[in-house]
Amino acid sequence: MGSGVEYATTPVSTSTISIGLTGWVWFDIGTAGMNLTNNQGWVILASTNVGYGYAQFYSSEYQGDTTLRPKILFNTTNVSTVTVSPGGNTIDADSTQLFTAVASDFNTVQKTVPLEWYASSGSVGSNGLFTPTSTGTQTIQACFGLVCGSQTITVTAGAPETLFVSPLTSIITVDDTLTITANMVD
Repeated sequence: MGSGVEYATTPVSTSTISIGLTGWVWFDIGTAGMNLTNNQGWVILASTNVGYGYAQFYSSEYQGDTTLRPKILFNTTNVSTVTVSPGGNTIDADSTQLFTAVASDFNTVQKTVPLEWYASSGSVGSNGLFTPTSTGTQTIQACFGLVCGSQTITVTAGAPETLFVSPLTSIITVDDTLTITANMVD
């Protein structure tokens, strides 16, 4: 089978299995846009970091101990959108921004569900409070399973806190010139 032809070039999920492991292995097989009426197919590809690898999996047709057959856990929801606000704000690196998120079904009826928050840089708490760690455009995302909403925020430099001067000392004659560089860091 060829990568990008018979299967995607980026794996849906990965799991590391230690030699001698027995028991269940979890593969997160959810993909964006997946629903219960989709016809899905998955391929398990092995790669070893040293030597050889051997794994034994049972199929759904296994006639021996039926408890060894694979199981699929469905976490279904009627949440179809997550909307994050506010959007397009600008804050300095010394400030925080509180984001809120609303999950809705296909009829735009709001649902109370637990959301996971993510930030492209900095941190965002479970309450949606974003604390930046670097300047630039950052993306804040709230997700319920595979359904996510996002907003961007621009972070500018904060108030100067430290002054760095270079060179710190120098000796010159009356006819010489000296370039002094000073930078402030927030």
